[in-house]
Amino acid sequence: MGQLKRSNLKNINLKTQGHVNYVIAFSDGGVKVGVTSRPQYRIAELRRARKLTAVPVLCMLTPPTGRGTAFKTEKDICGLMRNRRTDGTREWFSSTDVEDEFQYLAQTTGMFWIQNNGSAYQPTQVAV
Repeated sequence: MGQLKRSNLKNINLKTQGHVNYVIAFSDGGVKVGVTSRPQYRIAELRRARKLTAVPVLCMLTPPTGRGTAFKTEKDICGLMRNRRTDGTREWFSSTDVEDEFQYLAQTTGMFWIQNNGSAYQPTQVAV
Protein backbone atom coordinates (compact mmCIF):
# COMPACT_ATOMS: atom_id res chain seq x y z
CA MET A 1 0.00 0.00 0.00
CA GLY A 2 1.20 3.53 -0.70
CA GLN A 3 2.48 5.84 1.97
CA LEU A 4 0.08 8.52 3.19
CA LYS A 5 0.75 12.02 1.90
CA ARG A 6 -0.29 14.86 4.23
CA SER A 7 -2.42 17.66 2.91
CA ASN A 8 -4.41 20.58 4.27
CA LEU A 9 -8.19 20.48 3.78
CA LYS A 10 -8.06 23.89 2.10
CA ASN A 11 -5.64 22.55 -0.52
CA ILE A 12 -7.96 19.79 -1.73
CA ASN A 13 -9.17 20.45 -5.25
CA LEU A 14 -12.91 21.10 -5.19
CA LYS A 15 -13.24 19.79 -8.74
CA THR A 16 -11.87 16.32 -8.14
CA GLN A 17 -11.85 14.32 -11.33
CA GLY A 18 -13.97 11.41 -10.19
CA HIS A 19 -14.96 10.15 -6.77
CA VAL A 20 -12.82 9.46 -3.72
CA ASN A 21 -13.35 7.09 -0.83
CA TYR A 22 -12.75 8.64 2.56
CA VAL A 23 -12.28 7.59 6.16
CA ILE A 24 -12.82 10.28 8.79
CA ALA A 25 -12.43 9.82 12.55
CA PHE A 26 -13.96 12.00 15.26
CA SER A 27 -12.87 12.75 18.81
CA ASP A 28 -15.83 10.79 20.28
CA GLY A 29 -14.59 7.53 18.71
CA GLY A 30 -16.86 7.59 15.67
CA VAL A 31 -15.30 6.70 12.32
CA LYS A 32 -17.12 7.13 9.00
CA VAL A 33 -16.33 5.65 5.61
CA GLY A 34 -17.88 7.08 2.48
CA VAL A 35 -17.67 8.30 -1.10
CA THR A 36 -17.70 11.85 -2.45
CA SER A 37 -16.82 13.79 -5.56
CA ARG A 38 -16.40 16.94 -3.44
CA PRO A 39 -14.21 16.00 -0.47
CA GLN A 40 -13.77 19.49 0.95
CA TYR A 41 -17.53 20.03 1.10
CA ARG A 42 -18.26 16.55 2.45
CA ILE A 43 -15.73 16.85 5.27
CA ALA A 44 -17.09 20.30 6.19
CA GLU A 45 -20.64 18.87 6.14
CA LEU A 46 -19.68 16.02 8.50
CA ARG A 47 -17.87 18.48 10.75
CA ARG A 48 -20.98 20.69 11.01
CA ALA A 49 -23.27 17.70 11.64
CA ARG A 50 -21.21 16.47 14.61
CA LYS A 51 -19.94 19.75 16.04
CA LEU A 52 -21.99 19.41 19.22
CA THR A 53 -20.61 15.97 20.07
CA ALA A 54 -17.21 15.66 18.42
CA VAL A 55 -14.58 17.22 16.17
CA PRO A 56 -12.80 15.48 13.28
CA VAL A 57 -9.29 14.34 14.19
CA LEU A 58 -8.13 12.17 11.27
CA CYS A 59 -9.11 11.98 7.61
CA MET A 60 -7.83 9.91 4.67
CA LEU A 61 -8.76 10.22 0.99
CA THR A 62 -8.07 7.71 -1.76
CA PRO A 63 -7.01 8.82 -5.22
CA PRO A 64 -9.97 9.73 -7.48
CA THR A 65 -11.63 6.93 -9.43
CA GLY A 66 -14.88 6.30 -11.28
CA ARG A 67 -18.19 6.63 -9.42
CA GLY A 68 -19.09 2.94 -9.75
CA THR A 69 -15.66 1.80 -8.58
CA ALA A 70 -15.72 4.12 -5.57
CA PHE A 71 -19.16 2.89 -4.50
CA LYS A 72 -18.08 -0.74 -5.00
CA THR A 73 -15.10 -0.09 -2.71
CA GLU A 74 -17.43 1.42 -0.09
CA LYS A 75 -19.83 -1.54 -0.40
CA ASP A 76 -16.93 -3.99 0.01
CA ILE A 77 -15.71 -2.22 3.16
CA CYS A 78 -19.17 -2.03 4.71
CA GLY A 79 -19.83 -5.68 3.87
CA LEU A 80 -16.58 -6.84 5.47
CA MET A 81 -17.13 -4.65 8.54
CA ARG A 82 -20.88 -5.22 8.97
CA ASN A 83 -20.45 -6.89 12.37
CA ARG A 84 -18.49 -3.91 13.72
CA ARG A 85 -20.69 -1.05 12.54
CA THR A 86 -22.59 1.28 14.84
CA ASP A 87 -26.17 0.08 15.40
CA GLY A 88 -28.63 1.48 12.87
CA THR A 89 -25.94 2.63 10.43
CA ARG A 90 -24.07 1.22 7.46
CA GLU A 91 -21.02 3.46 7.23
CA TRP A 92 -20.29 4.42 10.86
CA PHE A 93 -18.01 2.52 13.22
CA SER A 94 -16.91 3.29 16.76
CA SER A 95 -14.06 2.39 19.02
CA THR A 96 -12.48 3.34 22.30
CA ASP A 97 -9.21 3.67 20.35
CA VAL A 98 -10.20 5.93 17.48
CA GLU A 99 -6.71 6.01 15.98
CA ASP A 100 -6.53 2.21 15.72
CA GLU A 101 -10.03 2.04 14.21
CA PHE A 102 -9.12 4.78 11.74
CA GLN A 103 -5.91 3.03 10.69
CA TYR A 104 -7.69 -0.31 10.29
CA LEU A 105 -10.44 1.22 8.12
CA ALA A 106 -7.92 3.26 6.11
CA GLN A 107 -5.89 0.13 5.38
CA THR A 108 -9.02 -1.86 4.54
CA THR A 109 -10.11 0.93 2.20
CA GLY A 110 -6.70 0.80 0.52
CA MET A 111 -6.91 -2.96 0.11
CA PHE A 112 -10.30 -2.79 -1.61
CA TRP A 113 -9.29 0.30 -3.64
CA ILE A 114 -6.30 -1.57 -5.07
CA GLN A 115 -8.43 -4.66 -5.76
CA ASN A 116 -11.15 -2.64 -7.51
CA ASN A 117 -8.86 -0.29 -9.44
CA GLY A 118 -5.82 -2.44 -10.16
CA SER A 119 -3.55 0.59 -10.20
CA ALA A 120 -1.05 2.47 -8.04
CA TYR A 121 -2.44 3.63 -4.71
CA GLN A 122 -1.37 6.89 -3.09
CA PRO A 123 -3.79 7.96 -0.33
CA THR A 124 -3.77 11.42 1.19
CA GLN A 125 -4.12 12.07 4.92
CA VAL A 126 -5.89 15.39 5.36
CA ALA A 127 -5.32 17.82 8.20
CA VAL A 128 -8.77 18.51 9.61
